[in-house]
Amino acid sequence: MSHTFGTKGSRDFANLDTTSRSSLQVNQDQFLKPANSRTNRKLSGRSSSSQRFLFGSSQSTESYQKAQSLSAQASSGTQSLAGASLNSANNLGNLSGKTEYVRQDTVERNRNHFFKFTLSKSSRVRLKLNQLSANADLKLLKADGSMLNTSNRSGNREESVESNLKSGTYYIQVGGTNANANYTLNLKGSGRATDAGNETNQAMDAGNLSRTKRMYRGKVSRNDRNDYYRFTLSEAADFSVAISNVSRDVDLRLLNGGGTEVVQSSNDGGAGESISRRLNAGTYFVNVAPYDTSSAKYTLEMSAGYTTSPQAGPIPAPSPNPSPSPNPSPSPNPSPSPNPLGGSSNPGNSLGSAAAMSSAAFSQTKQIGGGTRDHFYRFNVNQAGTFTANLSGLTGDADVRLIKDSNNNGSIDQNEVLAWQWEWGNSSESIRKFLQAGTYYVQVKGYSDQQSNYTVATDFTSSGSDNRKFSIQFNYGDGLGNVTAAVRNALTDAARIWENAVSHSSFNGAHNLVIDVVGINSSETWLAAATNRSGETDATGKWMPTTGTVRINTSYSNTYNSNASYLKDIVTHELGHVLGVGTIWEKQGRSFIDRSSNTYKADSYAGRAYGELLGTYSPTAIPVESRYFGHWDEAKFADELLTPFAEQQGAKMPLSQMTIASLRDIGWNVNYGAADTYSLSQNIQPSSKSKSTNQSSNFKSLKKSELPFQCGCPTCSGVKTALGLNLLGSSDLSSSVKRKDQPRKSERSKSKDKKA
Repeated sequence: MSHTFGTKGSRDFANLDTTSRSSLQVNQDQFLKPANSRTNRKLSGRSSSSQRFLFGSSQSTESYQKAQSLSAQASSGTQSLAGASLNSANNLGNLSGKTEYVRQDTVERNRNHFFKFTLSKSSRVRLKLNQLSANADLKLLKADGSMLNTSNRSGNREESVESNLKSGTYYIQVGGTNANANYTLNLKGSGRATDAGNETNQAMDAGNLSRTKRMYRGKVSRNDRNDYYRFTLSEAADFSVAISNVSRDVDLRLLNGGGTEVVQSSNDGGAGESISRRLNAGTYFVNVAPYDTSSAKYTLEMSAGYTTSPQAGPIPAPSPNPSPSPNPSPSPNPSPSPNPLGGSSNPGNSLGSAAAMSSAAFSQTKQIGGGTRDHFYRFNVNQAGTFTANLSGLTGDADVRLIKDSNNNGSIDQNEVLAWQWEWGNSSESIRKFLQAGTYYVQVKGYSDQQSNYTVATDFTSSGSDNRKFSIQFNYGDGLGNVTAAVRNALTDAARIWENAVSHSSFNGAHNLVIDVVGINSSETWLAAATNRSGETDATGKWMPTTGTVRINTSYSNTYNSNASYLKDIVTHELGHVLGVGTIWEKQGRSFIDRSSNTYKADSYAGRAYGELLGTYSPTAIPVESRYFGHWDEAKFADELLTPFAEQQGAKMPLSQMTIASLRDIGWNVNYGAADTYSLSQNIQPSSKSKSTNQSSNFKSLKKSELPFQCGCPTCSGVKTALGLNLLGSSDLSSSVKRKDQPRKSERSKSKDKKA
């Protein structure tokens, strides 16, 4: 496959239009090749004679499984609402004290369901998996994904684990084996009951109640007049709540996400209270209050879309991502209402007016839209640690982002969005970032003028290091003696771009991508080549690259030493291929490419980002280069970083949200804040297709000025040997990457004859 690479200018994030979000087993090496001129794009300001460079690569491997969405589904209940990874785990809320939780679902063959819960105090917790229609296993995991306890009995026998747990965050993993398995998940806590908050912004987190039944025991009194419980629904459902075992008279209320009462139950005496209501997806509150000043103990039971037996019948394979409506209208019930919470937690609409939070761990339920598109919350941390934020209960489209105003200018500039991983529509979102001590902002951003209720819940765990850090490590090998330290620093800078784009490891622990860098003095007309070489299966069962190779053609060391940033731009492009862009789109079970139409799959994160670039806001198939299918189409996307042609030195090649979205399709956790400003209006004309007739003369003139730009990849140059890798009779580099770097003299002669 051919790949382009060129100079990357400064990134301009401040001008990003946020009303729309656009943005290994073994792979062939990526190389650089000459191309004819093309005309400018708006942002790059190049003349029509700008010289551009062509890259080359091929494909690699990995199976693709898209995390199941938590967005609202039809109430038929056939689509699982469980998360497919730790990052998308379904929130069960706070399960401290005497609580009970029951959930029914179906885990697909060889898939995993993940659930998250928190404890605000130490508690003994028992998990049980029963009513199984096929074999499934049960695991209790720590916050970092490491295992605490497991039960993996054979057949459809009941699974159970029991542990004494300290306060903190935990995960439950239900793992399918060789068949779809209906199941009922039971969780029971013991110990003293945890007091629910006495205001909506302090409400007990009851998590996602969809297809779930749960129970709390509580107490209200003269000094504790209200207990509030917050829950979310990810689909429309029949909701019921009841109070029983009441020692004195209490009243029961259901409120919408804005804090406005929907319905009340206020029977006399200790007869108990109950409410039944059909509710749409969204965030709600349940309020328990004493009728007078007397103390009253009670048992609260809630359920939504819950039946007395697990779902029967086969469950269809999950759709990777159902096509969303670009601008969904808010559900009519509950109807949005003005923010009722008041106080210092009222969010501002800018960094300068952000609400000051007393802690990095907070929860706010508000409404956005109707002229107020942004809500900002400011917090401080005085030590390093891991920050997370979850956005749920959405009735419209909104995003959550983490920001650091590094230059204290009150604006959001490039590289100041530290975490941002959008979903479409009213799907829940989550972000994660390891922070150093400092001041940070959480932004909840709405789109267009649509109103949306939301709950943003954050957490912070102090730690000296990031246990899920993604990093790129270069091991420098032979042949680099004539390149300067500045060149090596440029490679490190290229790695930092991708470390910023990948927010954290998809493994249960850290992910260190180790890349060997070697120098080769070759007369072939290529600048650099890169490949991923091996990988491992991550926490969600996806194959992800763990090692790679970058090869530098040191015959052009004068160019690198005098302009190290030029090599940085080239290597940035190549590292994108090491991560899998264009190299594992069709490997290890992934199938994003339709070769008959030369397009990348529309029903994908990248397809959605492309729809926003077009202004249609609908998932759209993305044009890719024909024949090799390893880059975005040159004619359509021109100077975008992952097109086949590179720009001249000094010309900007923006990293778009579309490319970052493709990383997410592959399986990476991403930060869209790493993207550059990019639009299709930047288009410049593609190069002439008659490359072979002009390459020799072009290269001779460039050779004198030390500006090499030829790709040695056989698919780009049409030769049988590239970078000393004899590909005769081979369609990839699975064996060739291990061969010696210098081709035989006869092969080099063939290459020259073929290019001529």
